Amino acid sequence: MRRRTSLNGIWKWVFDQYESVLRSHLGFVSATAKKHVDTIFPPDWRMMRIPCSWNLAAPELLHYDGALLFQRQFSYRRPPRNRRVFLCFEASYYQTRVWLNGAEIGMHNGGFTPFEFDITEHLRTRNTLHVWVDASRRAEWVPCCLTDWYNYGGIFRPVFLEERPRDAIRHFFVFYRGGKVHVRIETTGRRMGHAILEIPELSVRQDLKVYNRRCRAAITCQPILWSPAKPKCYRVRCLYGNDVIEEHIGFRTIEARAGRIWLNGQPLKLKGVCLHEEAAPRGRALTAADRRLIFDTARALGLNFLRLAHYPHAREMALEADRRGILLWEEIPVYWYIQFTNPQTYHDAANQLTELIRRDCNRASVAMWSVANETPEYYENRTRFISDLAVLARKLDPSRPITAAIFKRNENQKITVADPLAASLDILGVNQYGGWYAGTWDDLKHFANIHYPDKPVIISEFGADAKKGLHGRGKFTEDYQRALYRHTLTAIRQNPYIQGVTPWILFDFRSPNRINIHQNGFNRKGLVDADRKRRKLAFYEYQRWHF
Repeated sequence: MRRRTSLNGIWKWVFDQYESVLRSHLGFVSATAKKHVDTIFPPDWRMMRIPCSWNLAAPELLHYDGALLFQRQFSYRRPPRNRRVFLCFEASYYQTRVWLNGAEIGMHNGGFTPFEFDITEHLRTRNTLHVWVDASRRAEWVPCCLTDWYNYGGIFRPVFLEERPRDAIRHFFVFYRGGKVHVRIETTGRRMGHAILEIPELSVRQDLKVYNRRCRAAITCQPILWSPAKPKCYRVRCLYGNDVIEEHIGFRTIEARAGRIWLNGQPLKLKGVCLHEEAAPRGRALTAADRRLIFDTARALGLNFLRLAHYPHAREMALEADRRGILLWEEIPVYWYIQFTNPQTYHDAANQLTELIRRDCNRASVAMWSVANETPEYYENRTRFISDLAVLARKLDPSRPITAAIFKRNENQKITVADPLAASLDILGVNQYGGWYAGTWDDLKHFANIHYPDKPVIISEFGADAKKGLHGRGKFTEDYQRALYRHTLTAIRQNPYIQGVTPWILFDFRSPNRINIHQNGFNRKGLVDADRKRRKLAFYEYQRWHF
């Protein structure tokens, strides 16, 4: 069995914008530099409760996007020789470097997905952990320097120690297709062995042979299929030696064909909304109550779908969606103008996609993986970069469609999709802001999927900013936003190509890009104010609408 020890709680921290504390406090300075007392004195530590989006932890951190050095001390008994101990982070933004008892453990790039380090050989009875987190904006990172949301720095999801057997389950993936439960298992330790898969409610107990630390199998059974109307999940156990993983998993099929989205062999239209992971005053460090409010609000709108934009949200979102019967679009932050010709940038994007899929592949609610949002097709190597990500996603998970949010194009007096990236996608997400940035709010009356008629279309974004309480006929009023929704949704209902819709966005959210007098540092396209309580007129317009 696995033993977990939480490291959440009070941590020490200090500014380290120029890496000076990192170098001096951990001993990475020359003999000459050590003669200067201002570099070798202990840091002036302050306190912060982790998990935390640091920008909201102290006034002077609000607009800080440099680096902080954290310190945490803990006690731990040495594990037996046949056990390993891993230091696990659910997420920290963006580059994370770790030292334990003065030894460098490792580094991770990417701000939204889980990662871990084997710290067994460096553990003592009393331990000092240093974690250096850099939230700088860099052109080569994913996302890059420019985003239309607030990138909170910090260790904003849980941190814990996990003790496992040396011979352990590394990865465990179960999905349903063709009347069978398909199983993929990866292990550590011995190259050969046996695993057992159990689904007690279905009377399944299957012995599986592990060869070269891998196993694949298909087991015939007849589960009740998961759906928004009946989100049935089963207790599934995987055993390998002394290791056990247990999850509650729903079985269902989802596919895109003939211009439609099919759930369990039945066509399904998706009424959803986009969502950022943010809640004042906690930033991305959402609580269980914050997530319950999201799903309660989604249910009040009559939704069966959420687009988790524009990066991986916490794993608890998919777990809650499994229980609530809400389908999800999950996405990595390949966004706008990243460095498509940089091999390291591709590596970081591919790693984030891999970590996301491995984390959430067993969630029935996850309907599709999105590999990009609003990337200009004329950028060098852009289409190849994202198409390669689509290939990777299918290799990791053959059970779900691949999508991305791309741009529409005006062609022969029609609005259509002509992006070459569409050839690599199963579902076409189309962002369109007729009546706001360009065009009119009747634009979608003229939408025709001319080039890819067999691929279903989701209008993955539309909307208008509205400041709560501001009324009138002009832009930024609740009345204009409601009118735009009314016209756009009417066009969507009448268009046979459109199989889903996720307007932008559920709640107002912070964005440094938005600096006019109506927005004042927030994107105001939410159906609900940033306080997550006050609903705008467009909320009720969308609540009444259906396909």
